[in-house]
Amino acid sequence: MTNINKIYAESNLDKIYSNYLKNPNIKIISFDIFDTFLFRNVEKATDVFLNIGKKKRVKELFSNAGNFQEMRISAEKKAREDYKSIGEINLKLIYSYFPLNEKEKKRLMKLEILEERKVLQINPHINKWIKKAIKSNKKVIFISDFYLGKNDLKNFISNLSPQIVNYTNIYVSCDLKKTKFKGDIFEEVINKENIEVQELLHIGDNRHSDYNIPIKLGINALYYNCSDYLQNIYQLENQYSFKLSKIWNRLGKQASIYNPYENQTESFFYNLGAGIFGSILWSFTHWILDICKKYNIKQVNYLMREGQIFEK
Repeated sequence: MTNINKIYAESNLDKIYSNYLKNPNIKIISFDIFDTFLFRNVEKATDVFLNIGKKKRVKELFSNAGNFQEMRISAEKKAREDYKSIGEINLKLIYSYFPLNEKEKKRLMKLEILEERKVLQINPHINKWIKKAIKSNKKVIFISDFYLGKNDLKNFISNLSPQIVNYTNIYVSCDLKKTKFKGDIFEEVINKENIEVQELLHIGDNRHSDYNIPIKLGINALYYNCSDYLQNIYQLENQYSFKLSKIWNRLGKQASIYNPYENQTESFFYNLGAGIFGSILWSFTHWILDICKKYNIKQVNYLMREGQIFEK
């Protein structure tokens, strides 16, 4: 077993999850999709719209990528404000706010679905959890608050992880007009799956929608995210004009999730290294590399004991 797999196996969260798998009262395990099972390989979710804006036809319609991105963000915000009473909007409703003919709207929706699919990647840790759940004879489902429907999400999953075929259903807010945020989508799942609340375990990254709401309803829940302490640090970092890459922050969050220490001191220093120093050192070494390439510097001398880390 490699060192990283040892960390996976010994992390506190994995131990808690393993206990749930051993619990015969847990019949179904539901997973959140975005930022839990699937990650977007971009700095922020709205970068997907920027990528679409760079397409030739889109640039012809909106002059530049930024214009399309702004209109797409504005259209979704407007749709959510106008239709907040229905529970959740869908992609068609968002694009109804675009001053274009139906043919162009359909073209843009198709481009967005393709671009969304392009930037997605599997979280290998959750992928492993899903396989363990299936092996433990637990029923696996997905629950998502999203504006793309069940068929689109099913295609995303099958494209990225064709071996994950044993999940039984995907419950999506835009299809059901019910959300995790309000809790009524969980009630729908309990009714449709014909189980008691205590027979469901839900796993996700949102403190409110994926943890507090299920717990309030009597559902078992596992919060799949780093500590509030680390999340607060990332929010403080974003106040500076220079921002560390959100992708590195995401990797820091993931590393923090694998924390194997129960001792408070050890846990603190693990999170400090995994969630903060790791991303800083990584970004710093890449900055050094960029400077060396820019000025054709062939040799860098590190006058510190940590130099070996930077050198590698």
